[in-house]
Amino acid sequence: MKSKDFLMVKGHLMKHKSGEGNQKRGNEEQISKLMMDYNRLDLLLTDKLNEAKDNVKYLTTLEKFIEPLKDGTP
Repeated sequence: MKSKDFLMVKGHLMKHKSGEGNQKRGNEEQISKLMMDYNRLDLLLTDKLNEAKDNVKYLTTLEKFIEPLKDGTP
């Protein structure tokens, strides 16, 4: 979502949403809905990314206790 192409499309939509150009009311509503969907997905992805980072941190912490159990002898 941070790629150059995506940001260009997002900027174009925002430009039309802010009133530049001649857009019909229906198109403005569609653009608003698209932007709301994008913002919702962006927040969801950010939340999931942060959760994944926390999971990696937790598993890395556990690794130092589990490695001796794996490598050790009964």
